[in-house]
Amino acid sequence: EEEIAGFYEKRLPGIYDIRTLHRLIRDRGDDAFLRMKEEDLLSRPPDSEEIAQYPESIASGGWRLECLYRFDPGKPEDGITLKIPVQAVPAVEAPALDWEVPGLLRQKVAALLRGLPKEFRKRLQPLARTCEVILLEMPREGALPTALGRFLYERFGVDIPADRWPLEALEEHLKIRFSIVDGKDREVASGRDAAILCQGFSDPEESRALARLRKSWEKKGLVAWDFGNLPERVSPPGGGPHAPVAFPALSVSESGIDLRLFPSAPEALLSHRRGVRALIALRLREELKHLRKGVAPGGELKLWAAAFGGAKALENALVEKVMHVLFEADVRTAAVFEAHAERIRPEILPRGQAALRTAGPPLKALYEAAEELRTLAGANRGNRLVLAFLEELREELSRLLPADFLVRYDGERIEQLGRYFRALILRARRGAVHLEKAIERGKEVRALAAWQEEALRALPPYASEEKRQALAEFAWMIEEYKISLFAQEIKTAFPVSRKRLEARMGEIQRML
Repeated sequence: EEEIAGFYEKRLPGIYDIRTLHRLIRDRGDDAFLRMKEEDLLSRPPDSEEIAQYPESIASGGWRLECLYRFDPGKPEDGITLKIPVQAVPAVEAPALDWEVPGLLRQKVAALLRGLPKEFRKRLQPLARTCEVILLEMPREGALPTALGRFLYERFGVDIPADRWPLEALEEHLKIRFSIVDGKDREVASGRDAAILCQGFSDPEESRALARLRKSWEKKGLVAWDFGNLPERVSPPGGGPHAPVAFPALSVSESGIDLRLFPSAPEALLSHRRGVRALIALRLREELKHLRKGVAPGGELKLWAAAFGGAKALENALVEKVMHVLFEADVRTAAVFEAHAERIRPEILPRGQAALRTAGPPLKALYEAAEELRTLAGANRGNRLVLAFLEELREELSRLLPADFLVRYDGERIEQLGRYFRALILRARRGAVHLEKAIERGKEVRALAAWQEEALRALPPYASEEKRQALAEFAWMIEEYKISLFAQEIKTAFPVSRKRLEARMGEIQRML
């Protein structure tokens, strides 16, 4: 108030009545001299680099989202608010948002370091210097706790599990506030927990608009590409910046192939590739019949397939592999669809025969392992403990070669399966003779597998893809560890030990 009073005193010295003021405005032609400018309010010009640390909007999931800044401690809107249209919620990539506002990142990293348990914090002193090193050197990718945990372990040798970061205890203004808004820019939900982005939101007006879109776009029972071109996204005609957006894609249901609108681009793409595959399968049905005849297992392969569920199960797996590799595609026009179908037509049978050759070695190894277990069970018919041990190994066999192994595993992984089956045979033979030793070592393996399975079950919806992939790879580390424990003569594909497994478990625990 004193500064404002001083502003007017300088411009209106001696002015004490309104008539004099009116006369002064008239003489000068306007009242611009009474209006404050930006420089009148600022003691110094703002730092452009500092302003750049707080962007007006950020990009996420293909959307440009508005950022609002408010200094109002104690109020819900204090700090940074990210406005998210309801239709954009499924596409927002929450773990990556921490990197998008650099000014907030600095404050958040400092607060996270201060909030660590003492056992970790004292090893990172002085915290201000550690914070500077982090901001200068740490790669900005993935979830912030994962990146921090990895960097501090590699740079300072401090192992901090992801669940030890004090994320919940952070001051409210250090957490981005999510404001979910409807088509009229009205807030329908808000909160600072990223879990809000996993909820489903509906806006009556948006629902009506999307219903109209669905009526004009969605089709059922498709048997050919006769529905025109498909854009990647559609909106109601004349929609504003918050107008609902939907993503057209083909979809496979029990009733056939449909054209549907999806709420997010990733969901639409996944469905569309499968829908294109199903439509091409109709287009090339004769070629698929020839493929089935060409890959029908015979001779030894038919015998080996018995352990896999039979010749028909193998035939289905081979056809699935061919369709997965050749048929799935993100095509959006009839012309491109036809061109794709014609391009892959001559590749169908050769790909099937290649898949058949790939499947041979693991199927043979599976059959030999199954036969060995059957023989050992027959020789120990009266020993319930040995039979229980062999049954456990039989379950491991089925897990190692699931029905979709040709699609689920890459070529390098399939090549390794034979080693795992041979190791299982040696484990079974030795276990039948030295059961107590086999059971004792098996406890360690079961504990590792149980940890991996529990970690998978405990994954939150927003868990990073990096952590999911790491847990999947950990299962193969366990298989190599089994070789080191039960069949050393086979040799492991890479160095593995309990210490290495525990180190990898620590890395996974540092991931969000």
